[in-house]
Amino acid sequence: MNEKTNTLKSAIYGLAVGDALGVPYEFKFRGAFECTDMIGYGTHNQPEGTWSDDTSMALATCASIKVCGRVDVDDIRDRFRRWLKEGAYTPFGEVFDCGNTCAAAIRSGRGCDDEWSNGNGSLMRIIPLAFVEGITDAEIEAVSAITHAHSLSKLACVCYVRIAIDLVNGVSLAESIKRHVPGNSKLSGAIGIENVLRSDGMGSSGYVVDTFVAAMWCLLTTDNYRDCVLKAVNLGSDTDTTAAVAGDSFSALDFKTDVAVRKALGEHVNDSTVFIVAQRVSTILSADQILVLDEGTIVGKGTHKELMQTCEEYRQIAESQLSPSEIAASLGTDSERQV
Repeated sequence: MNEKTNTLKSAIYGLAVGDALGVPYEFKFRGAFECTDMIGYGTHNQPEGTWSDDTSMALATCASIKVCGRVDVDDIRDRFRRWLKEGAYTPFGEVFDCGNTCAAAIRSGRGCDDEWSNGNGSLMRIIPLAFVEGITDAEIEAVSAITHAHSLSKLACVCYVRIAIDLVNGVSLAESIKRHVPGNSKLSGAIGIENVLRSDGMGSSGYVVDTFVAAMWCLLTTDNYRDCVLKAVNLGSDTDTTAAVAGDSFSALDFKTDVAVRKALGEHVNDSTVFIVAQRVSTILSADQILVLDEGTIVGKGTHKELMQTCEEYRQIAESQLSPSEIAASLGTDSERQV
């Protein structure tokens, strides 16, 4: 599995977790609740960790690109139909949350292009296109237009994909926003949004401009994934989509940072003792000793190979983050270790 695939995987996980985090609070007013962790039920009466249309449609897009080897609008549309009609790409085989514009467009086979059809239903699922080699603006617009064909929705998707590509390539978010968001567009509120200290007046509805600007604000005013998605959910209203859009970009960026950290450690600290606090198994595969914490209690201790045999919590984390081939490689070869 190459770095780009791993980064896409991180982005989809980030989207899904943000989505599921917000599902119980969707449509609730800001200040009427406080999200501090993953819970179940609430607005849609779904179990803890249940994702919604945001993640399902992004997964459908990923599946299409993987099978077709390119962006195929007709195939993506067909997969959206399977999602809506058959419950494909959902946790439990049923659709419980679908916007009016998405539903109407999928059923009619034609994207909605009127001014009132500028919801966030294409922005929320567009992240996979950031990992398509040589993706063009026209392709991004065409995928948006499957459901949301108005120029504003298409612009939001183009800007978002270009920004995500920049983040993965190490460009700062504030600089990328200035680079890609037209100053005379309705999205221009994202420019300089890092200077806004409070959420007063911050829109968080299903309007594509609100979602785009709020997600950029959450990304720019936090320094870790958890705080970013919690901040997004606690804005209220369209909680799942704001957190999904903020979460997928943060996760993609976080994976890129993780790769850079591992490379630097390998190059500069071979003769040093290093303590690493990590959430990614890939960061600590070659460590001499790993301590596994669960709710503040040490539940496992040993090397990666030892823990895969002796610690169920560690094994579950590893299997959720690494592909089968990566796990096999990590267990089958002895590599130089770093502490």
